[in-house]
Amino acid sequence: LRDDVEDSIVQEVTFSDIPIMLVSVVGDLDPVQMKRIAEDVADELELLPEVLSTDVAGGMTREIQIYLDPERLNQYDLTILDVFNSVRQEDINIPGGMVDVSERRFMLRTLTEIKRVEDYEQVPIKKHGNRVLFLKDVATIKDGRAEDVSYSRVDGKPSVSISVKKRTGANILETSDKVRNRI
Repeated sequence: LRDDVEDSIVQEVTFSDIPIMLVSVVGDLDPVQMKRIAEDVADELELLPEVLSTDVAGGMTREIQIYLDPERLNQYDLTILDVFNSVRQEDINIPGGMVDVSERRFMLRTLTEIKRVEDYEQVPIKKHGNRVLFLKDVATIKDGRAEDVSYSRVDGKPSVSISVKKRTGANILETSDKVRNRI
């Protein structure tokens, strides 16, 4: 081989690494709702003993985006970690989005279910004098969507795809029939 050829890669490929079926969810639904439906279907399929795993591609994920105001943080002597810890302590369970500050990007992941921006706005951050400082006092909170990491199309229309992998030793025809029946 020529000198400028990249090093070869040797990988073991087994049939259990290859999906046996690809299911697509297509419709005139909101992309966030369509993905949520596909994720629910994928979870149901994984309950089948013959199914090893499922992967969901396409659609959009809802994300609450928190944009911190650096001047307000300085004014109240707060850091990004102070805000992060306060939100985390509220026991929330929605992706918190990305926080951009001074050319740095931080992912904010939160842990119970606050579903509305208004609820995030009321997260207490710090007691300042005789007043409680809330997240809305140092940030703008928006109901948005996560950045796309995968795309799925059927006949040019947006869709969400579920790839299904079978367990080693499971019969491909029986597994396919059980997946179709579950869907």
